[in-house]
Amino acid sequence: NVMVVFLLSGLWHGANWTFLVWGGLNGLLVAVPAAVGRREPTRAGVVVRALRSLATFHLVLLTWVFFRAASLPDAMLIYERVGRALPQLPVLLRVRLADPGILLSLAVIAVLIGVEIADEGKPIWERLRQRPAPLRWAVYYLMLAALVVLGTWNLRQFVYMQF
Repeated sequence: NVMVVFLLSGLWHGANWTFLVWGGLNGLLVAVPAAVGRREPTRAGVVVRALRSLATFHLVLLTWVFFRAASLPDAMLIYERVGRALPQLPVLLRVRLADPGILLSLAVIAVLIGVEIADEGKPIWERLRQRPAPLRWAVYYLMLAALVVLGTWNLRQFVYMQF
């Protein structure tokens, strides 16, 4: 049933083999662990859970190549080029990590992860509500300023508009 749903989801996005492959691969990522009875240990460490999340993210990311490629040969060409670029990854990372925009993005991600971790104990909004009004409003204005300064304001067509 899972595979049928994911394959139909692929067809729903477009009558192209790339969408069918995208749906099928995502279906396999869900169906295979379920079929083999893979269960998350209740006491899995933070590092183990983080590595599993990272692996899942990258596997799903690999399937998105099919979603965006115009054809199956185009998708294979993308994988081929990525594979050829892998030995250059350390140099490419060094260059990208020197970009202030990338560093800012990583800092924002780190802050969001920190907020998420803090929110697990007690919701951030609840914590903020208990603070004095001037501090609350300072945080509100800081968030608004961050949105204005860091927001992407050049309008791009939403991916689903092509369908």
